[in-house]
Amino acid sequence: MDKTRQERLDEQNRLLARQEEIAAILQTYPNVAGTAVGVKEVGGKITDEIVIRVYVQDKKPLESLRPDEIIPAEIDGIKIDVNQMPAELSGCVDDHEYRPMIGGSRIISAKSNGSGTVGCFAIDNVDSSVVLLTNYHVLMDNGEQPGHAVAQPDFCCDACCCRCGEVATLVRGADFANPNEFLDCAIAKLSNGQENNYVNEVLEIGPLYGITPTLVAGDHVFKRGKATHHTEGIVNAVRIAALTPVRFESGIKNFRNHMIITPANPAKPFSHKGDSGSVIVDTQNRVVALLFGDDSKEDPYRAATVTLANHITDVVAKLNITIPEVGTPNAMPLRSEGNAIPIAEAPMARLQKLIESEANGPLLIGLFHRHNKEIMSLIHTNRDVKVAWNRFKGPAFTAHLVEKSRNPEYVLPQGIEGYTAMQLLLKMSTVLEKHGSTTLARDIETHSTDVMQLFQKLSEEQLAATN
Repeated sequence: MDKTRQERLDEQNRLLARQEEIAAILQTYPNVAGTAVGVKEVGGKITDEIVIRVYVQDKKPLESLRPDEIIPAEIDGIKIDVNQMPAELSGCVDDHEYRPMIGGSRIISAKSNGSGTVGCFAIDNVDSSVVLLTNYHVLMDNGEQPGHAVAQPDFCCDACCCRCGEVATLVRGADFANPNEFLDCAIAKLSNGQENNYVNEVLEIGPLYGITPTLVAGDHVFKRGKATHHTEGIVNAVRIAALTPVRFESGIKNFRNHMIITPANPAKPFSHKGDSGSVIVDTQNRVVALLFGDDSKEDPYRAATVTLANHITDVVAKLNITIPEVGTPNAMPLRSEGNAIPIAEAPMARLQKLIESEANGPLLIGLFHRHNKEIMSLIHTNRDVKVAWNRFKGPAFTAHLVEKSRNPEYVLPQGIEGYTAMQLLLKMSTVLEKHGSTTLARDIETHSTDVMQLFQKLSEEQLAATN
């Protein structure tokens, strides 16, 4: 994309200010269901141009329309992009056990016919307790009430007195019975011995750094769900003004004011049945949305092309919760006090906190968690990557880094057998960009300089401390 994010944000804000005015004009045309501000698509590919997207019930060829039925390509200098409105979408209602509990894992309620995903953990502003965040339709769509049990990954048996698998009790959720309620969210309070047995992270994503109120059409986002695991998408449109029908176990419910996300890679769907309740994060691991539906329906072989999500600012306001930023005074600890290791006692956590204190630290930590699994796989399976890692003394530098994390007074060597850590970073950047996935290659190209600068600064600070 040629436009900067700030340019897209400025244009998005300009069109949002005029969306209602332009929508009133577009509603005079037959077949129009609603509008949104988003990116223009050409031949199924997303561009960086911000437009008013108009959704029609049935998109027909231009030659089949009368002149007065043709929606103009531009209104008062604002470009219009005509899109087909999906007739009906499905909620992702859907297996490992995770202890300590962690975001991105499977969850189910006592009366549910399906399962979904733990989005993340949050603080209930009513009583300061730790709660898990997910969808209403995941936990409360089958007549469940506050106080009913929630399990991860499932209830282990059917005995009425058995609580095995239970991890939380329902607290509250959106008012699904209200036709003017357009949010799909709920929280459950950790219970049954799990109150301190959680990790304030999301699988394959890592720690969360609060929320962001600023989301721009065209932004790349990520999620980790029970069904499709870690995926990447692109914000297609924000603040959808059209009523969008979504089918759940209890029937069809209309939504509006949500966002649409499409896959970054058309060959890999962003979501599928079972991913409902996943939090969606930006490139800095800040939560931007809560996933609640897609167009995969019940077909396990059909890739979702459209994913629906509620803006996280709307969700936290509705539920009266806070998703704190790791490391802030009122944040939950990165690791809880139960079976997990408290952050104050985890050696590598001290190094992580040091990196997080730098300007681009949270971003780089997020990138590490996002790509760590792929990088380790390449080191073990790709010959070029494995040779570079060993030749430039990657294992030895890693061992010294671990020792530094255990002992802050330990002095890292400036080089090992003629190779410096900077040479290792440069070589690994080159081979990983060549052999890694498109997403990894893009992030290396964009952020390798940030990594080098951070490493250089930490090295200079260590050198100054030892003189």
